[in-house]
Amino acid sequence: MIFYFTGTGNSLYVAQELEENPLSIPQIMKKGEPMRFEADRIGIVTPVYGHEVPAMVKDFLHQAHFQTEYFYMILTYGNRHGGAAELASQLCEECGITASYINVMLMVDNWLPLFDMDEQRKLDKNIEGQLQIIRQDLAQRKVWLSPVTKQDAGTRPELASHIENPDQYDIVFLGFPNWNASLPMPVISFLEQEDLSGKTIIPFSVHGGSGFSDNLQTIQQLQPQAEVLTEGLTISRNNVSDARSAVEEWVQSLDLSSLH
Repeated sequence: MIFYFTGTGNSLYVAQELEENPLSIPQIMKKGEPMRFEADRIGIVTPVYGHEVPAMVKDFLHQAHFQTEYFYMILTYGNRHGGAAELASQLCEECGITASYINVMLMVDNWLPLFDMDEQRKLDKNIEGQLQIIRQDLAQRKVWLSPVTKQDAGTRPELASHIENPDQYDIVFLGFPNWNASLPMPVISFLEQEDLSGKTIIPFSVHGGSGFSDNLQTIQQLQPQAEVLTEGLTISRNNVSDARSAVEEWVQSLDLSSLH
C-alpha cells in the first residue's frame, strides 16, 4: 500500500514505479472518512517543499492510523533537501509512527521561479538508478534514515550579521515570503542562530494563496521560549500594491504596549 502527494507529477511517478495502484492523499483527505489502513508494507511518497513535507501530508500523518510492520517514506526534491529526512522522522515520531525507512530522491526541479525546465531535462539525475536502489532496499526491509550531507546542510546559510544588543528588544517583527508552504532557509537560519527567548515574535508574510501554512508553528518550534503572536498579517502577492491600508490597520490593532 502506497500513498502519494504530488504537485507536478514527480511523486506520482515514483509511487507508480514502486507499487501498483497508489492512493492520492488529497483525495483521501477530501472524503472526510475515518482513515485506518492496514497492510504488510505502507509507504508515503511526497515532495519536499522548502525543507519539509507539504502541510496536507502532515495533516494526513497526524490523522491517519497505520497498522503495518514496515512504514517507509520517499521524499522527492529537485535541488537540495536541507535534511528533510530528519524532519520527516521527527514528524513521524510526533504522530506515533515508527518509520523504518526514510530516503530522499533527486528529481527534475520544476519550481519554475528558479529553474528552467528545458535545462533540468538535460541533466542526468539517474532517476532509474535511484529507483532501483530504493526497490532493493524496500524488498530487503532495510532500516534506513537518509543522512544530511554538507551540501544539503548548506541550504541553511550562515547569517552575515546578527542582532546587536538583542536584550534591548522585547518585540521582534518577523517578515518573510511563504515559499512553497515553508519558511525561506535564511529565515530558518535566523531562528536557529538567534536567541529570542522571552520576546514576542510578530510574524507577517506575503503568500501566493496558502496564507501562513504551518509557518507559525515552525517559528514556535524553532523558538520555544518566545511567544509567537498568532494575530500575524499575511497578504496575497496579488494584493501587495494595495496593502498599505491593511498593514496600517493591522499595526494599529496590535496592543504593543501590553507586550512590553
